[in-house]
Amino acid sequence: MKKYDIIMSLVNLASNLVDPKNKKSIQVLIRESGYESLDKVDLALELEAVLLKDRSLIMDWLNWSENKRTDKGWFIKNENHRYLVGYFNGAVISKSIIYSSESEACATFILNEINSILN
Repeated sequence: MKKYDIIMSLVNLASNLVDPKNKKSIQVLIRESGYESLDKVDLALELEAVLLKDRSLIMDWLNWSENKRTDKGWFIKNENHRYLVGYFNGAVISKSIIYSSESEACATFILNEINSILN
């Protein structure tokens, strides 16, 4: 699978998960994307470049994060045009970073989310 196709699969994960036709878990979609065989060098920058071209993908990920029903995991949150990416574990937020770039924050969130799900 080409790197571009894998990147497109990754940025579209959030929208694919809410598609009523989808019957696969996020774990299966990640594995089928080819992510595990992908060279990770510059991957965040490549994801960010794709996200910059289509803001609806970022909105899908913001919605995905907001609608998660779990007591721990990665999140992304828009706070007055600043974007907080962090890890929530019960009542504690850790590893949080504030970004001014929504595409950079979203790319970071996607990679953190994927790696957390696979590990």
